[in-house]
Formats: sequence, C-alpha cells, structure tokens
Amino acid sequence: MTSIPAPGGTPGSGNVRWSVLITDSVVPECLALLGTQPGIDVRYRPGLSGDALAREIADVAALIVRSGTQVTADVVAAGALLQVIARAGTGVDNVDVEAATARGILVINAPSGNTIAATEHTLGLMLALARQIPAAHHSLQAGEWQRSRFLGLELRGKTLGVIGYGRIGREVARRAAAFGMRIVAHDPFVAPHDVDLPGVELLPLGGVLAVADFLTFHLPLTATTRHFMNDAAFAQVKPGVRLVNVSRGGVVDEAALLRALDAKKVAGAAVDVFAEEPPPKDHPFFHREDVIVTPHLGASTREAQELVALSVAGEVLAVLAGKPAQNAVNFPSLPPALMERAGPFLHLAERLGAMLAQLAAGPPGAVRVRFAGEVASFATEVIALGLYKGLLTPSLGDRVNFVNCRAILKERRVSVEHTCSDGAGEFTSLIEVTVESAGTSHMVGGTFRRDGSYRLVAVDGYAIDATPAGALIVLKNQDVPGVVGRIGTILGRHDVNIATMTWGRRGERGEDALTVINIDSPLPAAAAAELARDPTVYWVRAVELPPAIRPGTI
Repeated sequence: MTSIPAPGGTPGSGNVRWSVLITDSVVPECLALLGTQPGIDVRYRPGLSGDALAREIADVAALIVRSGTQVTADVVAAGALLQVIARAGTGVDNVDVEAATARGILVINAPSGNTIAATEHTLGLMLALARQIPAAHHSLQAGEWQRSRFLGLELRGKTLGVIGYGRIGREVARRAAAFGMRIVAHDPFVAPHDVDLPGVELLPLGGVLAVADFLTFHLPLTATTRHFMNDAAFAQVKPGVRLVNVSRGGVVDEAALLRALDAKKVAGAAVDVFAEEPPPKDHPFFHREDVIVTPHLGASTREAQELVALSVAGEVLAVLAGKPAQNAVNFPSLPPALMERAGPFLHLAERLGAMLAQLAAGPPGAVRVRFAGEVASFATEVIALGLYKGLLTPSLGDRVNFVNCRAILKERRVSVEHTCSDGAGEFTSLIEVTVESAGTSHMVGGTFRRDGSYRLVAVDGYAIDATPAGALIVLKNQDVPGVVGRIGTILGRHDVNIATMTWGRRGERGEDALTVINIDSPLPAAAAAELARDPTVYWVRAVELPPAIRPGTI
C-alpha cells in the first residue's frame, strides 16, 4: 500500500493533473483506458530513449514500459515528478529498481498476465525440439523428402526438469504432466507443501540436472541467477538433455551452452531470449540445426499483451489516485482484505514513529518494535514501513515515503529489531516502539480499537490514554499538587487551548509523572520555553502529528 501525493504543480495545461508516458508499444485498449480518465495526459512515444527520454520524463508522474526501454538510474533521476514505473510484463531487469526505490518511486509489474502465453510457448518449443519441426519444415521447403533424418522422440515417459517453480513453472508442469511426463522441480523458495500438483518432486539442483531429459527455465534475471546454467551446471546434466529457455537470456551462459552442444552433452536447445536483445546478426545460435530460436515471443500473444497492458494501466491509475498497488516489486503487496486489516495499524505505526522522532535527542541509532496480540499475526512487514516513514519524515519531509524508508534506514545504518508476541495485556492489539538516539532512549505504545479509534497508551513506560493526532505536548514533571494548574496557567498566557490532558505515573505519589496534552494548535516556542523553565517540569517536547484519520480509511 502506498499513497502518492499530488505534485506541487499540475503538468501541462487545462485540467491535466498527471502525465503518463508510454515508451514501448502497447495494445490500443491500454491507451483507451488511460485516455478516458479525467486529468490524465497520455504521451505515447514508442522507441523513445537516451536524451530525448530524459527530457520527456521531466514532468511525468508515471512511466509505462515493456522490455525495450532501459529505465536506468539516469532516467530515474531525470523524472522529477515520477511516482510510479510500470513494466507491462513480468521481469523488471530493464528497470533500475534500486535507483527507483532510493527515490521513493514505486515499481510495479504484471506478474500473471502473460503466464499462459509463456507456458504455451515453452510447450511449443519443447515439442519442436522433440520432433525437429523447424528443421523438417526447412528441408521440405528446399524440395527434400527425408523422413528418416527427422526421427523424433515422444514426451511421454520422459522427465522434465523445471527450474523455477513459480506461476509459469507450475503451469508448464501441469501441461507436461498431461503428456505423461515425470516432473521434477528445483526452487529454493518453494516448500514441499506448496506443491499442488500430484507427482511433482522437489529436488536439489544437482538432482534435477542428473535425471532430466528436458530442462526448462522460469527464473527472473538477478545477480544470483545470472549464468545460473554455466559450465559447472552443464557438467552435471544427463547426457542428451534438451534445454528450453523462455525466461531471461542471461540465466543461461550462452558460451557454456555452445560448448555443451559441441560436446553432445546437450542434444538440442530452444532459445527465446538472449543475453543481448536484439542479438547480433551473426550470433552462433543462428547457424546451428540443433538450436531453435525465436525473437522473445514468450509473452507475444494478443491475449497476454492486452492483459498485461490493462493490468499495469489499472495499477497506475490506482496509485495516482492514492490507492494500494497489488503488484508492487519494491513494496510488499497484500490481498485487499488483509490490506484493509493492516491499514489502520500502518497509520498508527506512522504516528508512533513521527512522535518518537520528535521526542528523541537526535537521529535514530537503533529501533526495536514489538507487535503484540492480533496485530502480530498479520502484515507486520507492511505495518513496520509506516513506522519507518514516520520516524524519518520529520527530518526528511517529502523525500521519504513508504517505498524508500527501509532503504534509507539501511543506508544510515540504523539497526532494526522486530518481535511478535501473543500477549497484549488489556489490549486486543498493541504496537510498542523503542528508539535509541544520542545516548537516550524513548518508548511509545499504541493501539487501534475496534470502535475505530487510535490510542496512544504508553510513553517511556508510563500508562497513558491520548489521541495520537494533531498538536501534542509531552512533558515529564513532578507528581505533586498544583502542577496541572501551573501548566494550564502557562498555556493560557500564550493563548494555547487544551483539548484533552492525560497523565500517568509509575511509582507512588510524589514521584515523577508524565503528562500528554492534546492542544488545538501547535505549541509556540515561547510557551515551550516557559514550561521548560518551570521548576516542576523536568523536560518538555512539542509534537506535531497528522490529523486524525476517519475510521476505516486505508
């Protein structure tokens, strides 16, 4: 979930609020969906790149690309108003996600729109390999009739090794099973109980390579997966294996594949993707009968292109309207029902973080968070982002948002520790946060009640019941008669109106107490100074938080 604020000015003229730039070809339905929305200026510039792209993106709120546009760190930096980058497809290796995250720019994709297209292309290439269909086609076109030359093999009874058992890998396995194939899979992020297709075996990588008659890859291209299939991996494969790659070119080391083909360790390969796209015209794959090539057609069906384009267009419109994104790459995505439950606690955590930032004596050095009760059982990773954003906003302002707050804390070497517990005392849910800063430590606790109210219930170990919204005064004072009157008199002299006042103490009467006062307007500096000079007051902090949220608003 992320809410995107409107930029200071409106781009263009007239009623335009947002400019959306599209730099790769998309289906007309995508342009129609965006173009019919009030306040949206659609700029369709397929093929735009380099300096021209940097100039065009300067006042753009959203950028939509496919695989052709390279969204580099320089492009990201040129987008002064850029709020969201949308990849109409699955992979985002052409987008500098790290640079976008550092700028607080949301990156979204369409992970499921091209699933069936890529699945069917994988099966098509597998069949083409098994039956040598392209070579037979060209031979017949050349006037030859060589049936014995193109003796194929059946998929039935063969073992398919699926590397990457995600959306596409699962669908490939489902269809391959219908051919009567044995399915073995490798995916370190999938547990055995997550395998929903009977008969699929999860194995270590070496186990898959040793038994597979066909290998198919369905991996994103990352630093870890680049050249995943290299000389060492090819040394482990079953002799005569056939390889299909419809994922990303860099996943398979092309030079290593050529060596394996020359050594007859690999009987054939079907390649839809290349390390460099488009590949050079003299690429060695183009001159081999044991390699089938297609020009990155995995997602190239009319249905898939329409689905992914409409998906990202809808996501872009949602984000620009301040609604949650369902397919964010650099922000945790949650189902709508879970986001509805987490939303109030996200807001609560943001206020607790902002309050601690204003209580602390300096920048945070360490953060400890305890989620207790019902809130500990859902979406704590998302809720914690609210805390981080609140903690950093008083010093960084609009430079920080839900997308980049975690990266900023990491960059500043702020240690973060989360714990979860079942017990929340008298509360159904409780969030407690402690921040260490400049040799001091402050703690706040808050809850969201079922009646829709946000409550501040603890400050530095004192039990409190206050509203964490608007202007507050937090002060530590002597627990003696007359203190409340002295505080009220000082505030009255400075025309500060008290909305509510609450206090708590940890020991017996006469010891220290902590007071939280909700006031109708920010505390004047002169009033804060006079409070600090009062002999019954040990220290005082003025805190300003966002206004109260309407219950149920996410």
